[in-house]
Amino acid sequence: MKTLALVHTVASVIPMFQQLCDRIVPDVRTCHLVDESVLRDLIDRGELDPRIVRRVCDWIVRAEQGGADVVLVTCSSVSPCVDAAQPLVRVPVLKIDEPMAAKAVSRGGVIGVAATLPTTLSPTSELIRDCARRRKKRARIRELLCPKAFDALQSGKTREHDEIVSAGIAALAKRVKTVVLAQASMARAAKELDLPKGVRVLTSPESGVRKAAQIVRRQP
Repeated sequence: MKTLALVHTVASVIPMFQQLCDRIVPDVRTCHLVDESVLRDLIDRGELDPRIVRRVCDWIVRAEQGGADVVLVTCSSVSPCVDAAQPLVRVPVLKIDEPMAAKAVSRGGVIGVAATLPTTLSPTSELIRDCARRRKKRARIRELLCPKAFDALQSGKTREHDEIVSAGIAALAKRVKTVVLAQASMARAAKELDLPKGVRVLTSPESGVRKAAQIVRRQP
């Protein structure tokens, strides 16, 4: 049986990802590696410094050593670490938000990026720009930060978090064609929103797991 390893920086998202894996790749073994100190240090330092990059790479190497056929990094804040880690291992390492970014670019128009952390907002916007460059397109982006939502989530106030994020989505939806939610933890807030005609909200968990499913099933 093939193994998909998921590397997290927030433990609370593990049940959601396990449910997705059970539904999308029931024929694949899944394992979860989590280090919440990575995100805390990233928030404190305000940037992905070399020490944080090394730690994320270490987790990815451990995942391969533990038998993973594919590694999926589920935190958009540390997605840039995937580029540094890939040469260190022989298995594919995937960014959770790359399929979402590619879909946003393919839809065209103005793309809204919503995040609850500044350390996630910038990497997500840059990933979208990179996807656009590779497709020889131009990405027009509007960013929205909802910092109080992250504080609420850290305090266990999930309903308050979802309400703040939903309000942010509604505000962005008036000015863009596509709203991208930069963090997997925001996906729940996108449900049952009354959006303007033609506006889509894209989230990363399901599209990221589906991409990982395609890759892991092709592994020898």
